[in-house]
Amino acid sequence: MASEQISKSNVHLGAGSPWILGHRGAPWDAPENTIPSLQEALNLGLDGIEYDLQRTLDGEAVLLHDDTLGRTTDGSGLVTERSLAELFHLDAGAWHSPRFEGVHLPTFEEAWSVAGEGTGSAPYHMIEIKDASLLPAVARTLGPERFRGAKTPFIIASFHRSVCLEARDMGLPSMFLGVIANEADRRFVRDERIEAYGVGPGGWSPRAAGPVGAADWPCERWSWSVDEPVDLLEAFRTPLFGINTNEPRRALAIRTLVAMTPKDRGGYAVRCDELEVWGFAEAQQGAQVDPNGGGELHPDARPVLEPGTSDWCGTWNPKARIRNPFPFPVKVQVALEAAGGAYEVGQLPEQFGLASGELHEFHFKLKGGSRSPGQDPKLVADFLWTESDHKQQGLPSTMPTRLKLDTTVRRRRRLELGEETRRLPMLRESPGAPFASVVIRRRGDTLLLRVEDSGGLVDAHLVARLGIETAYGGETLRLRIPDLGQAPVGGALELPFSVGFEARERLALDSPRVFRRWAGGVPSSKLASIFAGEPGVLRLT
Repeated sequence: MASEQISKSNVHLGAGSPWILGHRGAPWDAPENTIPSLQEALNLGLDGIEYDLQRTLDGEAVLLHDDTLGRTTDGSGLVTERSLAELFHLDAGAWHSPRFEGVHLPTFEEAWSVAGEGTGSAPYHMIEIKDASLLPAVARTLGPERFRGAKTPFIIASFHRSVCLEARDMGLPSMFLGVIANEADRRFVRDERIEAYGVGPGGWSPRAAGPVGAADWPCERWSWSVDEPVDLLEAFRTPLFGINTNEPRRALAIRTLVAMTPKDRGGYAVRCDELEVWGFAEAQQGAQVDPNGGGELHPDARPVLEPGTSDWCGTWNPKARIRNPFPFPVKVQVALEAAGGAYEVGQLPEQFGLASGELHEFHFKLKGGSRSPGQDPKLVADFLWTESDHKQQGLPSTMPTRLKLDTTVRRRRRLELGEETRRLPMLRESPGAPFASVVIRRRGDTLLLRVEDSGGLVDAHLVARLGIETAYGGETLRLRIPDLGQAPVGGALELPFSVGFEARERLALDSPRVFRRWAGGVPSSKLASIFAGEPGVLRLT
C-alpha cells in the first residue's frame, strides 16, 4: 500500500494513520497553486500536496484552479487561449499579499519537483485534472513514475468519470471525486477498478451517505477540503486513507489528538459560540435594534465603527467550552489569535487545570472585527502535561507534552424569512461605499432575488449560496429551497445562505468589476472561497 511508502511527519503515528495533504498547498499562508504555497505545506509537516492543473493553448499543464485567469493572476480571459510563453510573465502572487508579488504561474514540471525541507521522504501528490486532454502531457512529465511502485507516490483526481477512466487506461492511479458517498459512485469505482474515491467534508458520515457503508467500498477512501474541527475529528476517527485541507496546523494537531486518545469518543475539545453580526445597527431610544426586522439585538451589541455602516464588526460576550480529552490531567492556557481585522479581548481565564474528561466553561469579552468577511479569529487552547503523565497511560515516549487545539470563532449574519419580501443591505466594505441592496421574496419552496439598488454600479450579476449549492444569475435569480420536509416538527428550517452581486463601475469591458454582498460565503471572480468568509443563516418560518 502507498501508505507504507512514506513515513509520517509525526514519528509516533503508524502507517495506517490518514495522510494529510495541503489543499492547493497552504492557501492561507501563500497564494494557492504556487510553488511557495506547495513548499509551505510540506514545511509545515504535511504528508503531501494537492493542486489543480489547467491546459494552455499549446497543450502544456499549469497550476490553476479556475479556467480563467482573473482571480489568482493579474491576467484575464481563458487560460486555454494563452500559450505558456504568454502566461510566463503573469503575476500569480500579488493578489494574496504584497510579499508574494512577482510569483509566477508554475508548470506541472515545477510542482512535481517540489520537496519538503529535511522530510527524508517523497511527498504524496494529488493532481486534480478537469480536462482529459491534459493526461498525455502529465504522463510525459511523470515518465517512468507513471507505473506502479513509483518512487514519488501520486494519484490523478477528478470529478469527471472520463478523466478517471482514461487515467486508468494509461496506467495512472486515479481517484473519482464526489460530494457525498452514494451507491452510484460506489458501483462505478468498483466496476471500473478505480483506486480511490474522495468526497467533501462530512460526505462519509452515515447522516449524509445513508446505507452506503464504509466496508462496502473496494478502494481507498479520501475526503477533500476538510477544515472544520468536527469534520477533521470524524475523518481521523473513521479513519480515512487520507484528506486534503486548507487548515494544515489544525489537521496535524487533531491527527495527533486522535492518536493519543483512541478511546475518546467525546465531541471536539474546544468550542465557542458564534458571533452574530447585524450590520446597520444604530441606537434608537437607548436600545440596539436590527433594522432588517430581526427584533432587538443582543444587549452587548454595539457598532464599533461609524454609525450607519454594515461592517463585519461588533461587541460580543461569547461562551467557550474546553474539555480535556486526554486520559490524564492537563493544564490549559487559552488565547485568541486574529489573522485579520482588529480585536480587543478581555476576561480570558488564566491557566487552569482539568482532570481527564472534565469540562470548563467561561464567557469572555470580544470587540472589533473588520470591514469584510474573511478569516475569523481563532480560540486556541494550549494543553500541557508532563512526559510521566502519558507514560503512565502506556503511550510511547515520542508523544509530545503539549498540543494546541483551536476552533474558529465565527462571525455570522442571520435572516428570518416567512412568506414575505425583505430588503437585504449589502456590506460597505470600503470607505465611502454607497448603499446597495438586494430584495428577497419567498413563495412556497422558491426564493426570488433581485438587485434593488446597485449603488451606482451597472451590469449587475447575482450570486447566491443556499445550502451547499451556489447559483449565478443576472439582475434576478430564482432559487429552489431544498429539504423543506426536513424541518423539525414545530420548528424552522435553517440553511447556510448568502447573496451578493458583481457589477461594473461603467459600461465598458475594461471597467473594473466590483463585488457587493450581504454576508460571506459567496466567492466572486476576484475572491477565493476560503477568503470569502462564512455564509449567513436563513431561517425559514
